[in-house]
Amino acid sequence: MLAAVCLAAVLSVGNALVLPSATFAEEATTESSAGASWESSLPKNIPSRWDRAVVTVARSQVRYTEKSLSAVANEQATGSAFFSRYDEWAGEPSTEWNTLFASFCLENAGVEGMPQDTDAQAWAEKLQKNDPSLYVAAADHAPEPGDLVFFRSDEGEKNEAARVGIVSEVTEATDETPAQMKVVEGDVDGAVVETAYDLDDESILGYGLLPEQPADDVTAEGADADDTVTLDDTLTYEAEDYTVAVKVSGEATVSEGADSAEPASEAEGLSMETVALDGSTPEYQAAEAYLEDNDPESVVSVSALEFEFTYNGQALDVSDCDVTAEVTPSEQLQAEANAIETSEDTADEAEVGIALTALQSTEGSEAQELDTVMVEKDATERPTMTLALDAAAPALQLVAREALNPTFTVQYYANLTTLVRNDDGYLRILDTSGNGDGTGGNLPTNGGSLPQTGLYVEDDGSLESTTTLMQLYKEKSFNYFDAPGLPYVNIFRDNGNYTAKEVWVLKDGKSASSTNPDDWETYGPIGQATELHFTNNPDKKDDPDTIYIEDGMVIRLVADQTESNYNNAATFYDYDITNDGRNTWDGTNGAHGINSNSNYQGTGAKLAFGNANTGTGLDTQSWNGNTLNKYNNASIEGCTFGLVKGLDDQGHIVYADDISAPKLFDDGSAIGKREITNYSLDFNRAGDTYTLSAVSGAGLDNLENFTRLDHYVNGEMFWQNRVIYTNNFWPMDGNRGTDGLTGEYYNRGDFVGYGGNDMYPPSDDSKAHNNLFGMVYSVNFKLTEDYVGPLEYYFFGDDDMWVFLDGRLICDIGGVHSSVGMYVNLWDYIKQGDAGEHTLKFYYTERGLSGSTCYMQFTLPSVSSNTPSYQNSQLKVQKEVVGSADPNTEFSFDISIEHENEVVEGSDYSIVRYDAEGNRVESSLLTGGEGSFKLKANEYVIIDYLQHGTKYTIKETGAEGFEVSNQIDYGTTNKSETVVGTIAPGISNFVLFTNTARPKLPDTGGPGALIFTLGGAAVIVTGLTYGFYQRKRSSC
Repeated sequence: MLAAVCLAAVLSVGNALVLPSATFAEEATTESSAGASWESSLPKNIPSRWDRAVVTVARSQVRYTEKSLSAVANEQATGSAFFSRYDEWAGEPSTEWNTLFASFCLENAGVEGMPQDTDAQAWAEKLQKNDPSLYVAAADHAPEPGDLVFFRSDEGEKNEAARVGIVSEVTEATDETPAQMKVVEGDVDGAVVETAYDLDDESILGYGLLPEQPADDVTAEGADADDTVTLDDTLTYEAEDYTVAVKVSGEATVSEGADSAEPASEAEGLSMETVALDGSTPEYQAAEAYLEDNDPESVVSVSALEFEFTYNGQALDVSDCDVTAEVTPSEQLQAEANAIETSEDTADEAEVGIALTALQSTEGSEAQELDTVMVEKDATERPTMTLALDAAAPALQLVAREALNPTFTVQYYANLTTLVRNDDGYLRILDTSGNGDGTGGNLPTNGGSLPQTGLYVEDDGSLESTTTLMQLYKEKSFNYFDAPGLPYVNIFRDNGNYTAKEVWVLKDGKSASSTNPDDWETYGPIGQATELHFTNNPDKKDDPDTIYIEDGMVIRLVADQTESNYNNAATFYDYDITNDGRNTWDGTNGAHGINSNSNYQGTGAKLAFGNANTGTGLDTQSWNGNTLNKYNNASIEGCTFGLVKGLDDQGHIVYADDISAPKLFDDGSAIGKREITNYSLDFNRAGDTYTLSAVSGAGLDNLENFTRLDHYVNGEMFWQNRVIYTNNFWPMDGNRGTDGLTGEYYNRGDFVGYGGNDMYPPSDDSKAHNNLFGMVYSVNFKLTEDYVGPLEYYFFGDDDMWVFLDGRLICDIGGVHSSVGMYVNLWDYIKQGDAGEHTLKFYYTERGLSGSTCYMQFTLPSVSSNTPSYQNSQLKVQKEVVGSADPNTEFSFDISIEHENEVVEGSDYSIVRYDAEGNRVESSLLTGGEGSFKLKANEYVIIDYLQHGTKYTIKETGAEGFEVSNQIDYGTTNKSETVVGTIAPGISNFVLFTNTARPKLPDTGGPGALIFTLGGAAVIVTGLTYGFYQRKRSSC
């Protein structure tokens, strides 16, 4: 307790600590007896240099968390809500221990002559008052490890210190990051943490500098190079369930204060003693606490290890080194995994094995998971994990437990905007729906009947619609190791027409087909894929924005439609019924223009233009008792069905038997026909639904909305008081032909025809229009076998509308009639689950005068004209070996990732390994921004769905005997074991590590040695011996 007494003396003026009461001291003793006293938390080997010693002590406390006093002392009220080891050290309970922590570090590092205080601002003032050299403003000092750093208050006075920390590390600026320092602070949300700050952080007020240390107080570690050892060594510890290879790299210091009660080791060079802690130690108990929420029967083993190092028998301080541990499951653990028996409830596809989890904790703190590997049942290869250990106090806990790789189901739904169908709707729609099983729909027949429905027109002219949650794709089954995050299961990321909005998790006892949000736990809205995490670790199931994956779980991805415009090529045709702008018929030649006799072949009924009010003489044409060219009273809504029956091998219309028609579309030229190719169709896209909105090139738009008409411009009501809804489809008004524009109410135009001289009929909107036209266009779409969403087509208008799916007629509204609609369910013609590409071809004509309506909407996947823009890419890392080497040699790699200078926390990624032929070998996890993998020659790994802008660092470890170089995207060759890059769009994101084998020296002094020629033997042997001796010496 000497340091505590010293602190009390330091603070005796102005802010003296009050000695604890007897009751409190008893409670403190209770905690100490439980193994949580502050003395046991200090490193065994503390450097003598004050700056190094302060950092060593501070870092040894990182991850310590305060304990509730009531939990320690049977909930006896003591006047303090919490108790920390720093209160015990100071001898006074306190709910705030930020400054106490900094004092703890200074005192236990042996720093002398530095004033201290329990208030950060008072401490800073005291430093300036006692010795101005001990305090400097932030702008006037470049921080160094061991400095105190004072921070401003987040609130109130900005020039006053509110808290203090210990500078533990300083890093220079790079091209991607500014200069930074790491600071160890106490009482940050009740814990000791190490945090990185930019050096220009506005919260930094100033620095406290350590006093000059007396020269005779510094041991040889700083003055004598013989006591500083350069290490790059790997030492191994083998246990029943695993092997731990500990690598120490960097400058280590031989400690001058070794415990004389312990005999020095006789080993030369670097040695490691691994201490297996028993169940009475806090570290072992922390590992057991980690397993408390798990089935006890699943635990295979628990162990807690401490690593101590000596050099030539003297204790060694490795706190300034990089200490890593590579943990490899043993054959014994693989055998135990192979022996696991599964129950009847275990899914057949579930992967079973033993999860080996590495933990790390400091005394008194909870165990933190470093990494987990799965030793899969009947696996031929075992994974490894490489861990960074706390160099100030190297320790590790390992727990092995039976674990299932949980299998879960993902459903794919979307909020779709769909038209509301109502039997009382204004727009009459013929419903051709069949059974939806690919066997065919119900096409209408003349004289027959067909179910009808209707569509409502809103006051703004749009059709009434609603938003409905519907399934888009078949559900899929995944296991966690292959799909450890949202990007792996998000099918919508490959479809620019939708974006995932929410993730639903089915509640226990609820139906997986339910669309009631109350039956699901809802997560969202989702911004970036990395904002929501999956985990199979029960200790993380309560983490924010985290979904705990369990076997049999049902997850539903709910997407919203995206919106855009889509343009589709189309060909329009203008048809004239005169040759001179006036005569529609004469007694010698008959009908004129498109209706000319020379346009027809055969003796069948003539399909003609002009209705019964233009004098063509063809209005009485009849086919099987049905009129072709005027309202057909013998059929539904005046239509004439069955006029066409399919497409020929060239994709041209094939008309019904006994029907004769001109070459109206893409089947050739005809008198009175003019082709327009500079028009196209614009659609409003919402999700996979496309609604005709404009004819580009014609100046025609607003086609998605309707106008209500019931009278002419002079107030005269329509025939029989009819009400007409139209979208005013007049694409040819700006491209008039021989006939010109007709139908303006007061100047309709006249003609000479079969009945003599007469006036053209007025247009429904009383305006002049270029009537009589047609169009043809095609839409290609692609179905995947898992698509089960809507596949439908709506049409409302006049006159002919024929739609063919892969040459098969699926929409038939023929004849000259008032506007009528039709609904087609394409699942009546395509069997769900059949993947493939399909074509819809549309033929439309306006063969009468007065009005023109053409409303079209279709819902089809994979029609989007825009390539989706992804925010993620994959990283590929490949190994190449040059020279003579064992092809079965495995090379080890560590990988870390960060995004926007922050470690990628919570997001897991699969590291999938492939052999040289592209066959999958194994997969492991990149979790918490850290991972590792191995490769043989020509093998590679792929890490998918990394967000653009993610920075990766890959380091090859243990490549002894090889010269290592690397390339990114076949660029400049870098001779280094480490590569740093950034995931970006438009590049390969490919990293190649090349290992070139160094020449192997021949064996000497034994059987099989090389026989040298006598002339050069002495020189060669001398050179080889000297080189070998040098290598041995440098490797120590």
